[in-house]
Amino acid sequence: MPYLKSLLCLLLISVTIISQAQNTDSKWIAEISIGPSFPFGKYKSKDYKDSTAGFAKTGIGASISFGYRITDRLSVHFIAGEALNKQDEEPMAKRMAGFSYGSSRTEVHTKSWNTGKLMLGAGMQLPLCKSGKFSSVSKLSAGICKTAIPAFTGETYNSNNIQGGTFSFGKIPLPWTFCYQINSGFNMQLSKKIYALTDLSYFNGRPVHHTQRNYTLNPGGPFTPVDIKYSLASLNIQAGAGIRF
Repeated sequence: MPYLKSLLCLLLISVTIISQAQNTDSKWIAEISIGPSFPFGKYKSKDYKDSTAGFAKTGIGASISFGYRITDRLSVHFIAGEALNKQDEEPMAKRMAGFSYGSSRTEVHTKSWNTGKLMLGAGMQLPLCKSGKFSSVSKLSAGICKTAIPAFTGETYNSNNIQGGTFSFGKIPLPWTFCYQINSGFNMQLSKKIYALTDLSYFNGRPVHHTQRNYTLNPGGPFTPVDIKYSLASLNIQAGAGIRF
């Protein structure tokens, strides 16, 4: 996860500098978490006839956040996250088989959707017991996300299982687009400053692929502009740790 590596280094440096500069309890918060990412809807769809189907499989997501407590219960935060969801090869092979005339079998090797997100938002923390050791946390965030249609390669085979040809398609970067996320979770205080966390979140963004298609039998066109809108809807379950400094 290349995006998160740089952001994690920046987060650790910031926490170290601020922690050493303050002698009293601070209202700053830093968190890191990781867990499975479950796509659904069009993102998960295996309908190879639907150009907006993402073929995404269950993957892994991670996030880091940097926040400030306005009060004991209210806070604002910045979240950076990344998710990897491999494309399902079976529906992609069925889609490409429609273009492989004269072949009896098509095999495809896919890459992963790699989605990065940068968001700002607000959260609320409510104690679940008098000691304050356990608390519930709710967050609402919005921002921008970036992804690309994954690259893939493949081969075609004839009825004698002899390879007839190969094909290769590179990844197609999609523009930055608006995204949002809704979080709900629990914190367990481990010490005065450190706590463990669990988090359930819904994330979605709708990037658009601006392309052109030829609906005629003439190889030279005309070509018609087409906008293909994808969905990145996913349910994410993460666990991690946080620190107040």
